[in-house]
Amino acid sequence: MQEYRQVLARAEQLMRAGDYQAALAILEFLLPRHPNVVALHWYRSRCLVRLGQRDKARIALTAVLRARPNFVPALMIRVKLARDDAEDFDVEPLLRRILLLEPERARAMYWLADTLLQRGPEHQREALQLLDQSIALSPDLFKARLRRADLLIAQSEDPEQLPQDAQLHTDALGMGLDRRKLEAALVDLQYVADRRHHEKADIRAAHILLRLGRQQEALGHFDRMLARLASNDPRRAALQLLRQQALQRPLPDAGFTISGGATASAPDHGMGNATGNAQAAAQ
Repeated sequence: MQEYRQVLARAEQLMRAGDYQAALAILEFLLPRHPNVVALHWYRSRCLVRLGQRDKARIALTAVLRARPNFVPALMIRVKLARDDAEDFDVEPLLRRILLLEPERARAMYWLADTLLQRGPEHQREALQLLDQSIALSPDLFKARLRRADLLIAQSEDPEQLPQDAQLHTDALGMGLDRRKLEAALVDLQYVADRRHHEKADIRAAHILLRLGRQQEALGHFDRMLARLASNDPRRAALQLLRQQALQRPLPDAGFTISGGATASAPDHGMGNATGNAQAAAQ
């Protein structure tokens, strides 16, 4: 037993050092001799995830959760694998179990909100509550802020989502909007843009400002993005085009996200994205 502990300690040391391949070799040496030690399956699953062996990681996590069904770190990794790989696997029960065990797990709240929103608009109320709670617990959970902004923008444009006391605003395209929801989305987008230099957040914030009639603030977002780019960066042409469009009336389409090369993507004001080519748009 003393030898086992020493060998396991060596595996833990290798994991802390980032040598997951060497740690995995030790764990797979120990497991046939100690198949019922849950910690070995847990450490092995973590190594497999780090090494990109995701199918084997799922099998190892299954062994962990069979023995410890309420072990939250293993539940979180299992959900993450399912989300990352778009598995045909219902993560909602696992996420609800996590939140029963640890009600202040902000990332689990965000993941559950995202799961619910993918199931349809009837889940928007609970999803928004979950997003609000997750961001209150973890203000720098940027993906949750972007998801909440998407939802608020969609709701601001949906007549069925307008409360009786909504502050209606008509933009230059003649669309009636819920000003409060649009301004709440703007807060989230500006928070992310200010802290992460996030191009999608910057451009979507600029678009909201344009819709609210705050043109100079919108131009400031484009100017600071341009200031961050080198003079020979191929994205400059797309951004300059968008800045030029921001000066025009009526408003340009929903704003673009500049990606690698010279491509640009346009949010659809709702939950999805559509991609396009900025060079073609400039012609």
